[in-house]
Order: sequence, then structure tokens, then C-alpha cells
Amino acid sequence: AERDGYFSSLVAAIEQLYQTNNNKPVVLFGHSMGSACANYFLNFARQQMGQGWLDVHIHTYVAAGGPWLGALKAIRSAVVGEDFGLPFINTSEALLMCRSMGSGAWLLPRGPLLASPIVYVREEGSWVVGPVTASFTTESHVKNTDTVTLTGSYRKHTFKTKSDRSQGSHVWPMRFQVASAHAHQPQPSEIMHFKVLVGRSHIGGWEGGGEGKGCTLNTVYTLAEEDTKLGRRIRHSLEVLQRAIDLYGIHGISLSFNGGKDCTLVLYLWVAACVKAGDLLEDPIHTLYVLEHFCFTEIQEFVDSCAQRFNLDLITKEGTIKEGLGTMLGKYPEIKGVIIGARHTDPFYGNMDELQMTDEDWPQVMRIHPILQWSYQNVWECLLRIGEPVCELYKKGYTSVGNTHNTHPNPALRNESIEGGYDPAWKLTDGTLERAGRDKKKS
Repeated sequence: AERDGYFSSLVAAIEQLYQTNNNKPVVLFGHSMGSACANYFLNFARQQMGQGWLDVHIHTYVAAGGPWLGALKAIRSAVVGEDFGLPFINTSEALLMCRSMGSGAWLLPRGPLLASPIVYVREEGSWVVGPVTASFTTESHVKNTDTVTLTGSYRKHTFKTKSDRSQGSHVWPMRFQVASAHAHQPQPSEIMHFKVLVGRSHIGGWEGGGEGKGCTLNTVYTLAEEDTKLGRRIRHSLEVLQRAIDLYGIHGISLSFNGGKDCTLVLYLWVAACVKAGDLLEDPIHTLYVLEHFCFTEIQEFVDSCAQRFNLDLITKEGTIKEGLGTMLGKYPEIKGVIIGARHTDPFYGNMDELQMTDEDWPQVMRIHPILQWSYQNVWECLLRIGEPVCELYKKGYTSVGNTHNTHPNPALRNESIEGGYDPAWKLTDGTLERAGRDKKKS
């Protein structure tokens, strides 16, 4: 009751802040254990108020140093005590104090901590800083991560700080103070933009409701562990990507990306696989973007946002994918494989293998198809469960996107009772109608 009462009062406070700030959504910032509390609150609000309330009132959830996997130091505190440098308590008192703390159980390491496949890659966004010194601190307690990097901008200045693992330590503290860096105090309502790159999860996101709000990429491996059809699909796709990594290495593989749903899913799977393999993706991902004539504005905006967020090196080429591959290999001859978001129901892919060389009259590169056996429903179930963004067109009834001249909302999703007149793409239950919004080519 006490917990629910606190969260209910927090709901009221957020609604008041939303109203007094000209109906602008709120940034929720949590530090350390506060990150877990904020995560708990977001799930509470979704259950009590609905996903619509979150979409309206919460703009961004920033979790700094959240103990998602626990902390190794908590083991010592529970076993022998921790005096925290206090000179007036002895060892037995320190042990009693640590064991009586309600937060202690939350901090004990949980899950396969030191060999975890969790793959949170990065978080980015912005928050309003007040008139006091702003700082950002983060820690990682997980092995196999060499660096943690924070980059961002403030008043047109850019900053970047990196903390490296040294002498076998498993803790990477990192702190950036705005005032000391720029010799003045930030003022209210100024915006600090940030991006955090980490190797494994210690800054998490809340489990969103499925429309691209706030989930982190560690969801990929969480889903892969499920004994479900979707879990098996994801595991197999990750195995295909790992086979490609074993053959060519991460930097010998590029990505084909055009902003469509299949390519978007493959992007998230590829990022997850890379970080699982120990690559922090600080180097750009070479990405072939075959630009469609009469491209949708929404597609271009989504491609640009993904390029910025995931550090994609876009090799943009108008024309065919064959011509695009030639351009890309001419620029990066070290590339031996290209990941393609295609399924067996797509034209020309019915007899493809998951790893298959291009035809003899094409630029020679291995085509990698991690979701070849997936269905339309599989794709959307996974994207919704991951919770990362998708192109806005899919929220407007488009199910297969070409260009503005040959693509329309899917008539099977027509719903005159809702704003816009069409249900979103994931509401389509008959996968055979996926391309019903495409004009048929004239013979």
C-alpha cells in the first residue's frame, strides 16, 4: 500500500508538471537504485494508467548506473560487512548495518552475471539541466567490457569521455561535469544531449508496451532464452549471424538497410550479436542504403535517425541493389558479407539459403539472411517485444513499403472508427495480404 501510494502521488506530480509545462512530456531520471525504482514505477503506471498515459506524459527515461545485474560489492557487504569509511562503527556493527538494509537484496548479483549475453548497447536522448552543476556517473561491474564512453553536446560544445578497464578491475566509473568543462553554470531549461556506449547492461530501460517506447536491446537475448516459437526463431537468427562473424569477422560484414520492418529487425539483431561478440560498435557500421525513387519522407527520416543512433556509415546509392553492392565493395573491398532483411515469402527469395553467394554476374559477396524463415507475424511479434522504434508509416496502416507512387495503406487494415482510418501494420493477421497495399506491376 505504501509503495502504491507513493507511485500514485508520483503519477499526480507528473501530470501536474505536464500541465504546467505547456503539455510537454516529462523526462524521468533515475540514478543508482533510483533507476530500479523508476523502472518499477513505469511498469506500475502502464498497468494502472495504460500505455497511452505513458506515451503522452513520459518523453524519456534516463537510467544512470542502475544495478540491473546487481553489484559484486554487495556480496562482500552481506558476508563481512562494509563500514563505508565510517570510523565510529566496528566490523560486527558494519555487518549488522549492511544486512539490515532493505536495498541489499536488490544489489546482490543475479543471473549469469559474468557470462551474461545481455546486450544493452547504447542510450541517447536529452534532459533539461538546472542551475546547479550537472554530472553523469555510470559504473559497470561486468567482465569482457573494455571501455565505457559518454559523448554529447552542450551549448554547441561537444564532449567525450572514456573510462578504460585497467589492472583487471571490473569497475569503470565515469563522471562528466558541465560547469567545470565550460566554466559556467547551466541555466534552467537548457538541454544537454547525451549518448552512452557500453558493452553490457548496467543502464536499462523499462519494458515498454510495444510501440517503440523505451526498451533496450538486452530484450533481444531475454527473448532468445524463451522456450517459445519466437525464442527459437531469435536463437536461430543469432546463430546465423554468429556463423557469419566466425567466417568474416564483424568488420568484414556490412548491413543492407532501407528503413523497412525486416531491415529494422535485422539491424537490432545485428547490433545485439556484435555486442555479444565483444564489439562495442564504436566504429561505424558500413551500411548500404539503396535509395528508392520517390522515397517516403517518413522512411528517410527513420533511416537518418537510425544512422545517428547506431553509428551507421550510410553508403547511399540510387538504383538497384546490384549497383549498390558494386559501389559499396568499391569503397570497402574488405567487406565479404552483407546482411539482408529478406524472408522466403519475398520475391526471388523462395529458394535462397541463409548464407548464399551472389550470382556470378553480380559483385561477389556473401548474402546473409538471418530471418529468411520468419513470417510476417513473427517479425512484428519480435519488434513489438523488443520495443525499439519502427518507421512511422507502419503506424498508419502501411505493411510493405516501396515508394510514394506504388505504395498505399493496406486496405485490409481499413478502420474508419479510428483517427487516420487504418489500424497499424502489426494488426494484420493474414500474412498473405502483406503486399496488398502495393500496386501490382504491369506486365
